[in-house]
Amino acid sequence: MKDRREEAIAIMAKYHGDGNPNDPIVQLQLREITEDMSVTRNDNPWWDFRELGNTAAARYRLYMVILMSFFGQWSGNNVSPSFSFTSPDSLTNNS
Repeated sequence: MKDRREEAIAIMAKYHGDGNPNDPIVQLQLREITEDMSVTRNDNPWWDFRELGNTAAARYRLYMVILMSFFGQWSGNNVSPSFSFTSPDSLTNNS
C-alpha cells in the first residue's frame, strides 16, 4: 500500500479543517487513521485459508457448510426434478 499521508492531510484539511492542515480535528483524524492502520495492517492482504482446515472441528464445519449448500441447491425445483423425472410411458413394457 502506498504511503499517501500528505494527500490524506490535504483532503481532511479541505473538508474538515477549513484548509488548515494543523487544525485539531484534522490532526485527531490523522492520528486515529494511523493507529487503526497500524493495528489492522496485515502483511498478507488475502485471508489465510489454512484456518478452514487446521483442526478437526474446523474441517467438520467446512464439510457441513459445503454439504448444506450443495443439497440446498439440489433440492426443490432446482436441478433434481429435471434429472429424476421418469416418464410413465417408459415404465411400461408395451412391445
